[in-house]
Amino acid sequence: MNKILILAANPQGVSRLRLEEELRDIEEGLLRAKKREQFVLKLALAVRYRDIHRQIMDFEPQIVHFSGHGAGEDGLVFEDVKGGVKLVDAEALAGLFELFADHVKCVLLNACYSEIQAKAIAQHIDYVIGMSQAIGDKAAIEFAVGFYDALGAGKSVEFAYKLGCRLIRIAGIPEHLTPTLLTRKQLQAENLNKTASWLPDPDINSKVPSADNSKFDIDPLLQLVNKLSVTALSNYTEQVKKAKQSEAKSYIGSINRSQQVFYLENSKFASTLEELELDICSQTENYEYKIIVVDQTKSVVTATAKTDGLKSYIGVVFQGNVKGDDTTIATACETVNPSKIPSGMPQLVGSKIQCDPGSVNLGKS
Repeated sequence: MNKILILAANPQGVSRLRLEEELRDIEEGLLRAKKREQFVLKLALAVRYRDIHRQIMDFEPQIVHFSGHGAGEDGLVFEDVKGGVKLVDAEALAGLFELFADHVKCVLLNACYSEIQAKAIAQHIDYVIGMSQAIGDKAAIEFAVGFYDALGAGKSVEFAYKLGCRLIRIAGIPEHLTPTLLTRKQLQAENLNKTASWLPDPDINSKVPSADNSKFDIDPLLQLVNKLSVTALSNYTEQVKKAKQSEAKSYIGSINRSQQVFYLENSKFASTLEELELDICSQTENYEYKIIVVDQTKSVVTATAKTDGLKSYIGVVFQGNVKGDDTTIATACETVNPSKIPSGMPQLVGSKIQCDPGSVNLGKS
């Protein structure tokens, strides 16, 4: 019997994902599968960081599937005890899964920029799938459907991964290269033993006055408590910001890739989100999105922060010539500092795109 545990999280304050649709399609696919009697599925919604180990211990699954937001190096987005954002980084997740490696054989992280976490977890788990960049709702759903349809038919994890990627391509979504399969044997063979090191928390005992000290002064203790409280609040605020910014990175990447496909099919760029048939609203709680077709050779999309403390983004698709072939080149730029104004227009220099000063290139979208 193969047990599949699906952990889903979509905290308050971040963009809403179509998690219900993904979970429904997975469940429907397994129910109609040829070997459905070999699978048991459990769904855990609004998962808090404390729920991860509890769900795994209670259910003892062979496959753990996470569906939600990812924020790259900062971690996967779970919920805190109040329904807000709680980022869990790669080292923490790898350390957790190491404890359950005796029965967890496959982990699927269906979240943007989750390849970093996948690489860490794959040090201990046989098969781990993560996303190398932002992935849209439609692509994430298509991949999950193909992956579990294959497993339900008795196919291997490798085959299921390939079918998931193919299904994205068949659906006409240019994100079939985003899912990445990592295996524990592969990492060991390549000598990628970058096993995360879990260091104990700094010992603060030496900073707290001893009760045996006759000259005990409470002021240093109060100062320390105050400092720790301020640090905790600052860390939480930073996590929320990064989770909100992951929305903009994901949307900019999806729009860029859709523009590339649209241009290939129509020899022009789309001027609206509706033309691209994307499930992206021009206005969200955190950002305003706008497409600007500059001319027949380039299209721009901006993600303008609506609140203080968030960075803004600009994505661009150039129609150009690389090594004698007509093609499109895309990238996204992030303001270095929080800003309610996206950076200036990126420039195509040869076959490379340079971001405007004051912004950094997020890489090929």
